[in-house]
Formats: sequence, structure tokens, C-alpha cells
Amino acid sequence: MIARIATGWSRVEERLGSIVVRLLQAEAHTGMKMYQALTSSASQRAVLRAVARDRLNQEMMDRLEALLSEHKVAARKRNKVVHGHWYVSDDHPNELVWTDAADELLGYSEFSSGWSASADMTAKMAFAQRFSREPKRLLYNEQEFEEILSEFIDVANALTLFNMEIAKLNELSGDEAGLGSA
Repeated sequence: MIARIATGWSRVEERLGSIVVRLLQAEAHTGMKMYQALTSSASQRAVLRAVARDRLNQEMMDRLEALLSEHKVAARKRNKVVHGHWYVSDDHPNELVWTDAADELLGYSEFSSGWSASADMTAKMAFAQRFSREPKRLLYNEQEFEEILSEFIDVANALTLFNMEIAKLNELSGDEAGLGSA
């Protein structure tokens, strides 16, 4: 399921790229290569917004911003899944245990600092026995993973419909069509 979430997200990102290409009225292959050359998601969204501000009327721009808000919520869920640390547990046979990678690193650094505070092995062992830190853990079951995937599909479909609307507007001319003059 984690792999499906990781790979499924690329479809959502492709939809954003296709909107940029459509707004630029660029040749699809060349436009997508340009979009994919922007290596960060933040840069890709910034380009999308910049082009959209030039090409869309306010109503369409407001709709795009609403879609980007939905995208942001879904992206957070994707990032949590993809960048977390995953474990199995006999106590939770039908779920996977998630921990925050940054939180685990912080725990390791706290332990390492305490361990290194003394050169005496007895003191180190005493510290290790006393050390206690519970990382933040969440449990995910199959249904929760399916819900995340379903949200990705909903966002991708909404972006596709928006892109199709832009395509129709591209066929019309003038600002009354919803596209500003480029």
C-alpha cells in the first residue's frame, strides 16, 4: 500500500504539469519536459500560479487556488506516508506502525549525546538503562491507506476536469472565455 501511495502521487503531479502546459498552449512533450525540469514541488506550483495569473480570470483563478488547497492536504498525507518509518508489530497484526523519521532522529541524537557524556562504560550503561523516550507512533490499517489513495484519485480527477475546461476555453477567444489575454 505504501508503494501504491508513492507511485500514485506521480499521477496527481502530472495533472498539475498538464495544466501548466495547457495554459502555456505549449506542445505537450516539450511543455512537460520544461515542467519536470523544475525539481521541487514548490517551484512547480509557483510556475503554475504565475502562468495562471497571466491566463485565467479571477473566477478560474479562485477555483485553481481551491484545487491547490486540496492538493496541499493530499500532499501532506502522501509525504507523511512516504517519508515516515514503518514497522510491523505483533501487537497490531492488521496494521502498520508509523513513526516520524525526524522524531526518531531526534531520539537517537538525545541518546547519543547522553551516551557520549561520559567516558566511563559503567556510567554509559547506567544512562542506557535509564534512557526512555517514546517516539510518536500512529497505526495505519488497509482501509486508511485506501482512503488516502481515494483522495489522490479525487484530486487527480478534479485537476483533470479543470484542465479539460481550460482546453475548451482555449478554443474560445477573449477574456469572457475565462482566459486572460497572454
